[in-house]
Amino acid sequence: GGSGTDIPLIDPCEEATLPTAVVNDLLHNNNISSQVNVLENHALNDNAEYGMAITDNNGSPVAQTPYTDGNSGTVTVNFPSSGNPLVAAHIHHKDIVAPPSAKDLYNALQLIKDYPTYLGSMVFCFNGTKYTFVVKDRSKVIAFLNAHPRQQNLTADEKLFNEDFDIG
Repeated sequence: GGSGTDIPLIDPCEEATLPTAVVNDLLHNNNISSQVNVLENHALNDNAEYGMAITDNNGSPVAQTPYTDGNSGTVTVNFPSSGNPLVAAHIHHKDIVAPPSAKDLYNALQLIKDYPTYLGSMVFCFNGTKYTFVVKDRSKVIAFLNAHPRQQNLTADEKLFNEDFDIG
């Protein structure tokens, strides 16, 4: 036995509680609730992916009307030139696996790195489940992206982690 120092265990879910609550509160804001409802309906009823960006314009959240690229398996969420990026949200319809993809994770991490105001990414699934990617420490995101490049750690279609590299 030793008399070493106890190392406190940190529950990552506990650590993510506050940033997740901030994103959830934002999604229930009256200014954008109608766009959020439209996105949720697309998740339940459509067979193409839809997405939208949520920005902060002078202290008030603004959401795009959900849109699609017309592709069943992907949608590109672009932020408008005005406002500060807060959240990118997209759906996974019934023909797509419900959980977020490896590509969704890397996209969220890149947005967190690129935009200091970015809070997180959301995926609304056909079964009513919602996933949120949030981060407390941007410096750790940058370190992770530098240590584990997207090109190495994702399969060619970017849906899965590449098992030939450390993350997979």
